[in-house]
Amino acid sequence: MEKLTTEVVSGRTLAVLGADSIDAVYGVRTVSRRVSLLNDWARSGGRSSLVNFSLKKTPSANALRLLRQLDSDVELWARDLNSQRRAESFLQREVQVAPDIAMFMTGKLDDSVAEAHLQIIHARQDNAPVVGLVVNAHFNSWSSDLRMPLSDYFKAIVVRLASQGIHVMLIAHDIRDWPGDIELIDRIVKDMGANPYVHKVVPSSARAAKALISCLDLCITSRMHAGVAALSSGVPAIGLDYVDKFTGQFEWYGAESNVIPWLAAIDATVVLQMADAILTNVETERTMLVNSVSRLRAVSPKWVPRI
Repeated sequence: MEKLTTEVVSGRTLAVLGADSIDAVYGVRTVSRRVSLLNDWARSGGRSSLVNFSLKKTPSANALRLLRQLDSDVELWARDLNSQRRAESFLQREVQVAPDIAMFMTGKLDDSVAEAHLQIIHARQDNAPVVGLVVNAHFNSWSSDLRMPLSDYFKAIVVRLASQGIHVMLIAHDIRDWPGDIELIDRIVKDMGANPYVHKVVPSSARAAKALISCLDLCITSRMHAGVAALSSGVPAIGLDYVDKFTGQFEWYGAESNVIPWLAAIDATVVLQMADAILTNVETERTMLVNSVSRLRAVSPKWVPRI
């Protein structure tokens, strides 16, 4: 299977992660290959599950056509209530639900985030807040509503936070050359000059990213999984939702009001006002999240592997 697909096989059980791919956002072939694999496994007598997927309000006709070909013995597990309701409506079959698998992953600090972690420790000693900003170079191709260079949009957020004595960790989510998250961060850092409150972070793995994010006071993210990493670690998060999947995940933690639709988020002032409100009441937010995480961890879905 291609890189986008992850399979978890245990005995005669196969779980295939659907993620965003079942909407055919990465092409119809990604859906077709998942359906074929799951059907073959189910028909061979094994337990077969399509798990951890989101479904948009308006999935493509081709994606739905393929999903309707799934064998009736294939279990379906959506990763949020919105996707569950949509899948049951579109496919006319039972769909179970569980939070995104990233909540069950444990973080692990490594050399790639060691310097950033030390900077957070120093900020704590100075009683200075630390905010993570997870950029998304995909915005350049996703929306034409942003009437400025993408680096200027994120820089506006950084400038305001840094001017308040808040340390900003610019965190790369996708560390590949494309779509260009690291390059985007480099442009922002260069424009900011030698600002002691602005830090570039390129985690080497999802575990390293989660470990660092767990140390923040607040995470402002345009990537869903960074939001899950924060919330499941008891760290407040603001989600800049551009693909109709943030609200469902934030809802698990009672934080759906912290999701800003992209058309509203393109006004950086809206994001900054929410950040100010959360940082003012950060301990209350943390307590709510810790309680939510404890509740969710007590009911781990059967298909979740040890990660």
